[in-house]
Amino acid sequence: MPKASPAHRSAIEEAVVRIVDIETEVNNWIAQLMTLKKEIGESIHSINSMKCETILEMRYLTFMSWEEISAQLGCSKDYIYHLHWKALELVRVPAS
Repeated sequence: MPKASPAHRSAIEEAVVRIVDIETEVNNWIAQLMTLKKEIGESIHSINSMKCETILEMRYLTFMSWEEISAQLGCSKDYIYHLHWKALELVRVPAS
């Protein structure tokens, strides 16, 4: 459908055009975030420690709190923090 010149658009047409533009922008952001989440997952799964992978996945892919991670794994928060730092040392971020 050809676009009407801005001078001849009604308020509703302007609103619809703006909504479509915003929807396109949001969809682009979602695609970028999905790509980033995939890259983060690949980095996490490339380390060779199941406990460390699990903690990073719980924290950065499922957005669990430290308390939730601690409770789910049956470990103290201090131990979770220790494993988290160890896990971060094992992660290799791909060059972009």
